[in-house]
Amino acid sequence: MTSTNKSKNTFALTTPVYYVNDVPHIGSAYTTIAADVVARFERLRGKPVLLITGTDEHGLKIQRAAQSAGLTPQEHCDTIAAAFDKLWHQLDIQYDRFIRTTSPRHQSIVLEFFQRVWDSGDIYSGRQQGWYCVSCEEFKEERDLLDGHRCPLHPNKEAEWRDEQNYFFRLSKYQSRLEALYQERPDFIAPESRRNEVLSFVAQGLQDFSISRVNLEWGFPVPADPKHTLYVWFDALLGYVTALLEPDQEPTLSQALATWWPINLHLIGKDILRFHAVYWPAMLMSAGVPLPEKVFGHGFLTKDGQKISKTLGNVIDPADLVSRYSSDAVRYYFLKEIEFGKDGDFNETRFVNILNADLANDLGNLLNRTLGMARKYASGCVPGVAGADIPSDNPLKARGLTLGEEVARAYESLAFSSGCEAILALVRACNKYIDDRAPWTLHKQGQQREVSEVLYSVLESVRLAAYLLSPIIPNISTEIYRQLGFKLQPLPELTPQTGQRAAAGHLDLVALKEPAPSALPEAAAPTAAPAFEAASPAQGQRWSKVLRPFAEAPAYLADALAETKGLLIAVLLLLLAIFAGNALVELARRTDRIPVVSPTLEAIGIGYTIWFIYRYALFAAGRQALFGNLQSLKQEFFGGNSPAAKIKTPPLALSTDTSPSAEGVSALPPLEAQPFAPDSPARYIDFNDRAAIAAAAPFSTHSRWGTLPASQPLGEAKPVFQRLQSAEPVSPSR
Repeated sequence: MTSTNKSKNTFALTTPVYYVNDVPHIGSAYTTIAADVVARFERLRGKPVLLITGTDEHGLKIQRAAQSAGLTPQEHCDTIAAAFDKLWHQLDIQYDRFIRTTSPRHQSIVLEFFQRVWDSGDIYSGRQQGWYCVSCEEFKEERDLLDGHRCPLHPNKEAEWRDEQNYFFRLSKYQSRLEALYQERPDFIAPESRRNEVLSFVAQGLQDFSISRVNLEWGFPVPADPKHTLYVWFDALLGYVTALLEPDQEPTLSQALATWWPINLHLIGKDILRFHAVYWPAMLMSAGVPLPEKVFGHGFLTKDGQKISKTLGNVIDPADLVSRYSSDAVRYYFLKEIEFGKDGDFNETRFVNILNADLANDLGNLLNRTLGMARKYASGCVPGVAGADIPSDNPLKARGLTLGEEVARAYESLAFSSGCEAILALVRACNKYIDDRAPWTLHKQGQQREVSEVLYSVLESVRLAAYLLSPIIPNISTEIYRQLGFKLQPLPELTPQTGQRAAAGHLDLVALKEPAPSALPEAAAPTAAPAFEAASPAQGQRWSKVLRPFAEAPAYLADALAETKGLLIAVLLLLLAIFAGNALVELARRTDRIPVVSPTLEAIGIGYTIWFIYRYALFAAGRQALFGNLQSLKQEFFGGNSPAAKIKTPPLALSTDTSPSAEGVSALPPLEAQPFAPDSPARYIDFNDRAAIAAAAPFSTHSRWGTLPASQPLGEAKPVFQRLQSAEPVSPSR
């Protein structure tokens, strides 16, 4: 039996080629979102990925829909295909190929495949009698129809009786080979419920099926008999093959199958399971083409417990849903809240509640509160501890060390819901960990090392959660990475960090750290401010250490207001600063040696004075920074024997932070950035940038807990997901 090539390192997957009788609906969006998530996950693993989608544009239903709209079939197809393409972009679907079955290249593939099956003796002419569902484009067994010969999938439409001469495919010939396939490869059809459906259907005995129609103009003619048109499904399934062609390749089967075939995964709805799990593999067997690896049929969607239909007026327009709630919101709800493979329900009130609870409250608020504490207790940086230094009994580390593998298994098995739950469990554990450890109390007790461990553990766990969720919510994950201090920037031809030459157009993502002065070109070397022109470069760097923290005055003032007694302290310091400022102005007016201080400079002086006194009075780390810098400047400008050299650095009774730092300044981030290894997680941030993803280290590296760069300056904090106030009715689709 022909089977898949397990040795190939590529990954190709498909959505159905969607029928263009109408604009895309929420069911089409559901399948395509899932396919995009799988593709993004495989790209994170470092695999070349090909995601195929497209439109099925032939058949009687298309012909009738065009006629009712007063259009030609091609005009109708062009309009609807454009609607699909637009929706995929709105949902951030990163497809690689969009196949349209009206393409001349596709016709070449279909005709060559037909000839192969013809040469195998598996096509013959016969008489077709039976009930035909135009909506399904399929003859139905009478036993499968509802009362009044109505299709179970389209109960509002009666099937049409047909009695015509057609060409048939010998499906019955492949009964035993298909049964052997299902036994030898039990994972060929998933989930288990779908596999059981197929086994039951095949066990009843397979019947040959018609692959042509008469009195139908819209389709490819049968080569041996132009009065017949090829059956739409025989045509459409081969779209998966045509899509494999490169734009400049000759449209032949050998060219199409050379690189990406066999397909690793066909993602479909359960209503088209028989076509993909029975008819399609039999056709491939007849043509001598290897079989795909897996067919996965997901369940149906309902709305508020009812079947979605135009008759009930509850059809959901996915474009409207995205425009009101965002693509990440739609992607997250349908994959997290519905177990993929089973039927699921959409309820807008629950939709809003889930998004608020998971994305706004648990994840968003966790990031926001932790960044606030990092700004307050770690100078706005990732604490200067390494993941390896965190004790193994740390509850977040214990969870995080195994989470990457657990989520990878969930993505591999398409268990998106369980993967999300595992990630959210870590997020909720972070919130509990903060409440239990109370870093604000540890800080007041002078346990700076413990504070650093708490903040690093939470920030790294947030990073890991964002990374693991990035296939589902790429925009939110990118924003989280930005706030954690990662940045996208062009990679120069020769990177100073690695000395490796970059490819043209390559993008490198690095942490928001300042470049090491030694790595900068001579012309771009940092220069001192005019007031310090005579100082050496080293002196300029030391002055920058003194001045740089003053730029953080607004942040520290805001933190002061957040303290229990912060308001009182801030008011007292403000009064003191105003008094000092006025005294300075008065002094300036009484002496000719000092110019009059402008109101602007006075305001700046007041702000800096507030920060300076507050920082010095309340933070041991601030005293350490102050006296460390003064000692450094004293040594540089006065020497060790001058009177100024007698300045002593006081003992730090309230600080237990033992993390190493230059010149004993642990409260300030290091001035010079450390070079990043090629597999550092700091190499990318934008989860929608495929070039950056391709250049980054694989999933196994970034899904490890403890890889957040220590002392990395953090970005500006803002909500990653705006809380939704209420659910508005979703507009019905057109």
